[in-house]
Amino acid sequence: PNFSEDSPSFKQATNGPDGKLWGAALDDEMDNLVRWRLFTEVAEDSLPSWNSVKERASEVVNTLWVLKVKRDGTNEIVKRKGRIVYDGHREHQLAKSRGEQLDGFVATARNGTSKCQFAHAAVHRRRCRQLDVEAAYLQGVKEAGTRTCYARPPPHSATGTRFRKYDERNVPIVW
Repeated sequence: PNFSEDSPSFKQATNGPDGKLWGAALDDEMDNLVRWRLFTEVAEDSLPSWNSVKERASEVVNTLWVLKVKRDGTNEIVKRKGRIVYDGHREHQLAKSRGEQLDGFVATARNGTSKCQFAHAAVHRRRCRQLDVEAAYLQGVKEAGTRTCYARPPPHSATGTRFRKYDERNVPIVW
C-alpha cells in the first residue's frame, strides 16, 4: 500500500469501492463528538460577525476530514478511521487578524522511542504496557476565560448546522 491508499481524500474514500465502510468510520467520529457532548449547535447568522452578503461569520472556521487506514502487523486492514480537524489555514488568518500567534506544537512520543522502551524492557525481562485511550483528543477540558471556537461541520456530518467546539489549542496540553 502507498500513502494515497492509506490516507485517501474524502472524495476518493466515499466514492470508492469501500465507500460504505468509510461512511461508517465517519459516523463513528461524529458519534464520538455527540457522546462527549463536544458541540452545541449554533446558528451562524446569530454570531456578531455575520455577513449577510457572504452568508458567513468571520469567526467560524471550516473543518476537514482526515482519513486513515489502520493496518496490523501482517499489513491487513484492521479499521478505517475518520478524524475531524480544523482547517488550519483559516485559523491562522483569524489569529493573525486578532494579533495572536497559534502554537501548533503537541508533545508526542516518537515511534523509535517506544521501540527502545520495549527493547529495554525485554532485555531486563520486565513487562511493558501500552494503552490507547478511546477518543483521548476529545477529553480535554475548556478552561474558564478561553475563547470559544466556532466550526462548520465537515461534509457527511450528521447535522447540517454549525457547531461550537472546545478551545482546540489547549486540549492536547490539558490531556
